[in-house]
Amino acid sequence: MKSLLFLLVLSIFIGCDNKDDDFISLTISPILIGDGNLYGNGKENITKQNLIISSNTGWTDLMDKMNSANNETDHFTKTEIDFSHFILLAAFDEIKMSGGYAIEITSIVENRHDLTVTIHRHMTNGGVYTVITQPYYIVKIPTTDKRIIFNEI
Repeated sequence: MKSLLFLLVLSIFIGCDNKDDDFISLTISPILIGDGNLYGNGKENITKQNLIISSNTGWTDLMDKMNSANNETDHFTKTEIDFSHFILLAAFDEIKMSGGYAIEITSIVENRHDLTVTIHRHMTNGGVYTVITQPYYIVKIPTTDKRIIFNEI
C-alpha cells in the first residue's frame, strides 16, 4: 500500500514538472525603425495591413514601395537589418483623406506560445490637414519562432 501511494505521489510530481507552466509573460521592448505618414495618394500601393518582415528581400521590397512617391526611408533610424538576429513588424493604416491620424505599436508581449502585438490607431493632437496620408509604424525585435498575433485597438 505504501508503494502504491508513493508511486501515485511521484507521478503527480512528475506530471507537474512542466516548465511551460512556469512561463511568465515578458514585455519586449522594440526598437523603432520609422513612423509617420506616406503622402503618395496611394502610389505606394500598400494596403491597410500588419507585416512580419524576416528577410532582406521583403524589407527591400517594402522600402522600394514606400519610396515610390517620396524618399520616406531617408528618416529611418536604420535601413540595414541583420535578419539572422532580428525581424521587423510593420503596421500600415488605410489611406486617409486628411492628416491628423497616427498608428502605433504600443506593446509586444511574449506569452508561452506566441507574441501579442498591440496596435493603436488614433487621431493626433495636431490639426487636420487637407492632405491624403497613410500612417505607418515599423519596429525591430529579436527573431522568434513563436506565432505573432496582431491585436488592434
